[in-house]
Parts: sequence; C-alpha cells; structure tokens
Amino acid sequence: MIHFVYNPDSRDVPTGNYFLDAAKRRGTVVSWSSKGVLLGASPSLLIKVDDGDYDQIDYNHICDCPTAWWFIDPDTDFERGHQIGKRFDYVFCSQLTGTNKLRDLGLNAYWLPLGCDPVYHNSIYPTLQDRPFDVGFSGSTKESFWNPQRPIILNKISESFSNHIIQNTNKGENAMVNGSCKVIFNDNPYNNINMRHFEAISAGSILVTKKVYDNGFESLDTSESVLLYESEEEAIELIGYALDNINSLEFQSKELSNVYKKNHSYDSRLTSVISAAGGLE
Repeated sequence: MIHFVYNPDSRDVPTGNYFLDAAKRRGTVVSWSSKGVLLGASPSLLIKVDDGDYDQIDYNHICDCPTAWWFIDPDTDFERGHQIGKRFDYVFCSQLTGTNKLRDLGLNAYWLPLGCDPVYHNSIYPTLQDRPFDVGFSGSTKESFWNPQRPIILNKISESFSNHIIQNTNKGENAMVNGSCKVIFNDNPYNNINMRHFEAISAGSILVTKKVYDNGFESLDTSESVLLYESEEEAIELIGYALDNINSLEFQSKELSNVYKKNHSYDSRLTSVISAAGGLE
C-alpha cells in the first residue's frame, strides 16, 4: 500500500491528485491524509506531494516504511522545501537546479520533473485546425511579486492575436484551455520546466516556451513543435510562425504528445519514485 500525504485544497495544487489517480489506475492499494499517517495504517511507501504547506512532522521517524517528499516549487520557496525534506528518506524535486542544491545540502535528492496525465491533458478536437482558439494561456495572469512581467507579455499577445483565450485559471481548469488552442504560450520566469510545458505538449498543442538553460531541458523529449523564445518580441514572432505553419507542425505535435503520454506521465513519475525507494509498492 502507498500512503499519500497532501492537502488538495491548499494553493489549488492537483499534483497530488494526479499522483494518487495514477496509483489507483495501476491497481495499487492506496490511502490518503492531508497530514501525518492514518491510525493503524501500515504502508509500504509514503509519498508526500508538495501543497505549499509547512509540515513539520518527522515522517522518517514515525513510519516503518520508506518516505518520499516531492518538492514542486523550489524556485519561489526553497528553504521551506529544504526543511521539510530533512524529515524524509528520499527527496524528489521538480527542477534539476533545485535538486542539485538539495544534494549540496546533504539530502538524498533526485530530479523528478513534473508531468502530464493523459486522461486530463488531451483534446477533443481531431486536428489543430479544428480547435476554436489560435493561441492561449492558462494560469495566473495577474501581476505578482514573483512574476511582475507576466501581464505585460500577455497583453502584447492579446493585442497581436485577436482569436485568443488568456484566462486566469486554476490548475484543474488548465486542461480545457490547452486542449482548445492551436498554440499555447508558456511563461516560465524562473528558468524552470513547469506544469504547463508537459500539459500543453500532452494535449497536442504547439508550445511556445522560454528557453531554459542548465536545468535539464536537454534531457526531455522535444520536436519542431516546441518553439523556444528569449524575448517578448521573439515570442510574438514564434506564435505567428506557428499559426502560419500549423499543418506542417501538426505531425510533430501529435508524435510528441504520444511520447509525453508514455514517458512523462504521472504514472511514469510514480514508477521512478517506487524504483528509487527500493521498488516497494
């Protein structure tokens, strides 16, 4: 049995739900709690999925099984994740740079990128041309201390492409936008590989995303349907290029979608955790 720990109501983070669903689909016996371990439970593996909390329970002392912590957001709150990670046998981090920092601090850390769920991150439209919107963005669209530039580039995109959907959504609603647009714009301000990267590709969209350096991007599958920009002007140009070349890019986007659904699903991420923790399930 695998016991999952996360609060699904905290910071609107469904990553734990995706992980739990992946385990259920493979027939694994699971249990869940928002914190701690259920009374009388005897899991063979405990996995805590980051929900933005400040959990101070010493899981590696209260559990008789391997314990794992998946740290999702090291770029904006590294010290919180580091402190929680001290209380687990295994620490997984969504960004390679964060993983290396955790290792330097003495933790047993592994790189575990985010992923996609083929059940949710897909499209009902048979071809890109059938999709109702040319370009889209889903997520936080408002100015914030951690990304003050995002509204500026989103405004430029909306002014440049009239048939757009740029919407402030929660992460559960992102799948609808990703599957309804020919092109998805990705703003990743911390040189990171975020959820939108995997979800848009899984949905078969053309992805226009900011170049990532020395953070594991080269280790991921890619194709001509993933267009990399360095400036706002280049992002606008690449969106226009993608829309002008939808037919020629669609084959690559479909092929890459299939690869991501196979190799970068939450089921495959769960396999990586189980393997690192000794193959226990």
